[in-house]
Amino acid sequence: MAAGQGTAVGAYATLAGIQARVGNTAASDTAELQVFCDQVNAWIEQYTGRILAPLPIVKSTVAAASVGDVTLIAAAAADIANLNPNDELAIGPVTGTHESSPVLAVSSATITLGVPLANSYAIHSPIERVFLRDGFDACSGDDIVPGRVMIEERGIALLTALEIASFTRGPFALIPSTDYWLRPVPQRRDPGWPATELTMTNIPSPTNPYPAFFPGYGNTRLWGVIGWPVEPTDVCAIAERVVVALWQMKSGGGAYSVDPGTITAQQIPHLLSTDDWRALNRYMIKSIGVVG
Repeated sequence: MAAGQGTAVGAYATLAGIQARVGNTAASDTAELQVFCDQVNAWIEQYTGRILAPLPIVKSTVAAASVGDVTLIAAAAADIANLNPNDELAIGPVTGTHESSPVLAVSSATITLGVPLANSYAIHSPIERVFLRDGFDACSGDDIVPGRVMIEERGIALLTALEIASFTRGPFALIPSTDYWLRPVPQRRDPGWPATELTMTNIPSPTNPYPAFFPGYGNTRLWGVIGWPVEPTDVCAIAERVVVALWQMKSGGGAYSVDPGTITAQQIPHLLSTDDWRALNRYMIKSIGVVG
């Protein structure tokens, strides 16, 4: 994605926030202000290399009973609006019969799965987007020895369940919630930051079948909210100030006029102060080190 292009997930600069700063604007100006917001929001995510907002939650239910060995699932269209190809979709409750499959396509209320379902699911069975990680990513200092620390650079705002398979494409097992932790603990994180590490216990409980992240691909399944709990207030303030500056350039005309119909990425860096750069650099993806 080119800088400043594409659609951002986070809403750092919002139309309501901009209008609170500049006062009421004419209805004809609203569309242009929204374009500026979209461009600045996309530039921030491109520059930092991460989404500084919660990834949209996708939860729904099966709209029509399905039998095993099918790749089509029907769900309420509004509930799966944020589901995209290559997302991982879990069908069934995490505490009951369930499985997950990559999404090939989403068309209105119909989801096409990449792997046929192994089980049958009744109408109203839950559907939820989940997140797969490779056990190879866990920190152990060895490609064979299971690791106990998983770095999640996107952040973990909320983890509701964790499943692990001991090898690639192996069966998943639910890990007791008493046997893993999110780190750093809240009181040791920078204000507003999510957890960035998932740590397995060193003293497993008797009901923990896999007390480590075993080497493999796609063999760690996370249920919950990935990303930031909310958009950071300092990033939102920077984004709004830049949009206001772009708007003033547009409204004032002259040699430095900028049209919202053009790419504004060239102007955005020139509108940032030293403090703005320092603040944004704290959120860059490279700011989280790799252990092991």
